Amino acid sequence: MSGVKVTMALETLKDVVKSAASAVSKKATLPILKYLHLKIYQQVGTADGVIEVRATDLEVTLTARVQFDGIEVEQQGEVVVEAERFQRLLGELSAESVHLSVGKDETLLRVAADEGEYQIPVIAAAEFPQPPDLPDRAVAVLPARQLASLIEATDFCISNDELRPALTGIYIRFEGLGLVAVATDGHRLAKVVGSKVDAGEFEEMILPKKTAGLIRRFLPDDGDVTFHLGTTQLAVTLPDVQIQSRLIEGRYPNYGTVIPEGGLPLTVNRDDLVAAVKRSKIFANPVNHQVVLSLDDDKVVVMAEDAEAGGKGASPIDGGWGGEPMTMGFNAEYLLSALKHIPTDDVQLRITDPQKAAVLVPADEVDGFQYLIVVMPVRLT
Repeated sequence: MSGVKVTMALETLKDVVKSAASAVSKKATLPILKYLHLKIYQQVGTADGVIEVRATDLEVTLTARVQFDGIEVEQQGEVVVEAERFQRLLGELSAESVHLSVGKDETLLRVAADEGEYQIPVIAAAEFPQPPDLPDRAVAVLPARQLASLIEATDFCISNDELRPALTGIYIRFEGLGLVAVATDGHRLAKVVGSKVDAGEFEEMILPKKTAGLIRRFLPDDGDVTFHLGTTQLAVTLPDVQIQSRLIEGRYPNYGTVIPEGGLPLTVNRDDLVAAVKRSKIFANPVNHQVVLSLDDDKVVVMAEDAEAGGKGASPIDGGWGGEPMTMGFNAEYLLSALKHIPTDDVQLRITDPQKAAVLVPADEVDGFQYLIVVMPVRLT
């Protein structure tokens, strides 16, 4: 086991450990996956030290890196330490600096600060899984702000059904002049089209849910993000963080077949509809969460009734409906999640038939993006 000896700013260490620990799986079955790999070394030709902290669940590997200025690394080396205990200890310290040391062939990491000295068991760095090689099939440079919007607009529809693995991620492809992102769980479907980008050699991928969440977490507010793509692997280079992940294999379903065409528009204030659904769902059946939209001229009534427990509610709101009177049932939770992701004050529901899916779109143009959410109806009971 190699030794380590360094003194560094406590907050710097806290930040880099916290970043890497976000990739540690709480459900890890292999003990080694509950650990962090720390590598500490001197930047060549400078007075700066570098610490790299790596975590993996064998599907996703996250390496957080930070350079601390003007501090000499007394002894370079690598060590593997239990993530939860190490992070909890750092969280209880408030000193300005912390000293880390472990002697060669020793099995304890010594952590010294103003509050005291502590010893944490460590294991040999060689036992920690090595990161995968960097994919080299294609490279794409994507705008960070657009990528953030694509993930935020679709991740709520990702399926948890492991029997349909293709649906457990976000499908992203370069289509025409823009990036398209799609996710669906069979009850809802979200699709967003971004503005024109130069995606290089990028074609398509299915991004796992955890990977998408980590990318979104560490995306900068602006600038570009570099993707290295392989047949089954992805590497994303972000400021101070690199994420390597397996991609979901298989073909994504033809989502276009579940998006109804045409339909009459119902335009309502989004917040008014959200409030009405929330009020009425108090009286909905706790199993199917059914609420009913009754459409008639310039009025929409959101209703719910629990026939078994008793009680019912009806919340009228203003709405522009140009078709024949109609009633249509929805799962309140699915409808609310869709409305939450419409980024305009007014929302338009396009309805073809009460037995077919409704399409929700912004009532006004959104600069740079086209949003569309499909919500399946619930059979009225």
